[in-house]
Amino acid sequence: NIQPTNSEFLVKDKEPTCVEWTNAYLEYCQGRVTERVWKEKKAALEFFFEGLDPELAVSKITPSLVLKKLQKKREKTTAYTANKDRKNLIAAWHFGAKYLQNWPQIPNPFSLVPAFPYEKQERYVPPEKDFWAVYDIMPEDDQVMMLCFLHTAARRNEIFSLKWSDVDFANKRIRLWTKKRKG
Repeated sequence: NIQPTNSEFLVKDKEPTCVEWTNAYLEYCQGRVTERVWKEKKAALEFFFEGLDPELAVSKITPSLVLKKLQKKREKTTAYTANKDRKNLIAAWHFGAKYLQNWPQIPNPFSLVPAFPYEKQERYVPPEKDFWAVYDIMPEDDQVMMLCFLHTAARRNEIFSLKWSDVDFANKRIRLWTKKRKG
């Protein structure tokens, strides 16, 4: 079971085990990424290490093991989800190589496995007449929110995190904040 601990990034004399590495990585990520991203990273690590010995040395992770695990993930879910796990596992390995002592000097086994091909689904954008059809059957409070989305083109979180200081009634302007871009 992967749980963050106060690892102090494992200053020790031997190669880190998989559980030490993953705990140190999750601890490092806490407070640096959103809760949703942290949970995504944790789930990717838990799925990968399911059924493996947590005391396994990280150098024992091979590209063939990675491929088997990611193929299993693809079969259970989708190629897109398996690729997201691959991305998170690559990042975790880079963390270990950069910050953990006695990290094995071997290529990242996760980046040696190519991403799975998949067809990207186009996001459905309803035509304006569908918007108004839904709008007409909604309760009044929801209609206000729908109009807010329509006229600002804001994300849900951007609307819900508005403060009065972000609203300028005199000039008919709203300042929107997002975590999607730096600054």
